[in-house]
Amino acid sequence: MVKRLQLDPVEIILARLRTLAVLLSAEEVAAAFSRLDVTEQVTMFGLFESLAADLATAVARDAEVPA
Repeated sequence: MVKRLQLDPVEIILARLRTLAVLLSAEEVAAAFSRLDVTEQVTMFGLFESLAADLATAVARDAEVPA
């Protein structure tokens, strides 16, 4: 019998956000980011925005509605 691993979507999305933040906080990466075209920089911020929206959706799904 194969045991299925249950992964929490919130934890997965948070891990992606943390990974992206750690990557962009490295000095070399920050320097490279500053040399990107504005459109490319906007795309990177769009990734943060997308992950944040995914996180909000995942949290909302699991949120309890007050009685």
